[in-house]
Amino acid sequence: MKAVKVFKPLQVSLFTNGPHVAFMQRIYDELNSLIERAEKLHVSDELMAEFKSFIDLENDLMKEAKKLVNTSARQDTDKERDDVVVYLLQEMKNAARSPIEAKQKAGAALGPIADAYTGIQNEAQDTETVSIRGLIIDLKKSENAPHVTTLGLDDVVAKLEEINEQYDRERKELSAKTKAEKKANSDVIRPQTDAVLRRILDLIYASELLCDEETGDLAFIEDEIDTINVIIDEFRMRYNMSQAQKKSNAKDDSGLVFKPVEPKE
Repeated sequence: MKAVKVFKPLQVSLFTNGPHVAFMQRIYDELNSLIERAEKLHVSDELMAEFKSFIDLENDLMKEAKKLVNTSARQDTDKERDDVVVYLLQEMKNAARSPIEAKQKAGAALGPIADAYTGIQNEAQDTETVSIRGLIIDLKKSENAPHVTTLGLDDVVAKLEEINEQYDRERKELSAKTKAEKKANSDVIRPQTDAVLRRILDLIYASELLCDEETGDLAFIEDEIDTINVIIDEFRMRYNMSQAQKKSNAKDDSGLVFKPVEPKE
């Protein structure tokens, strides 16, 4: 029996969505560039089109997830609460300079709170949510609430609380939608992409086994197996480097392994 080349194993189920679709695209681009692909590797144009359709679906789901994270509605809510919190803090500070004695005293009493929370509109969005809640709690305390009323800021505080909670609801809803999109990608689309690639690699491997050495096609097929193995090595190295950076030693032996069955003698 002649010696045969095999594809190196790669557990693509370990990849996150980005590296997974990037790997599939690299394999597609490599095979699609071969003029004699269908004739010598027996990978038809129809199978390649099916492969590309699943790669495109993965890409579309990733783009949709990014759109959800960066949705304009959430950004508008964040901008609105920034405006309100800046206005509230500024009014508290300005009150200390009021010619009205009652407001001046209220401003002086609330000044330390305003100073402590100045700049929270520039914090990371989820951190800002927590900081605004802290500000509202402080302003509602018995020793501070009368001063807020004196300055006529009760409605502003209520508005800030309303917008802040609205932002948090939107964040949670978007997180749930994004998670659902990623799950759809991982649970539905990715296995179909993997299955098509398995068929493609099996066809290439079978072409090698059944190839008549006298035709000269064997060298072409073996060169292509070598090329794909280089791509596999590259993505394995990237994954290992990523895991090393995370200082993760966890290993998972489950997943799809592209390794053809060796022929029986």
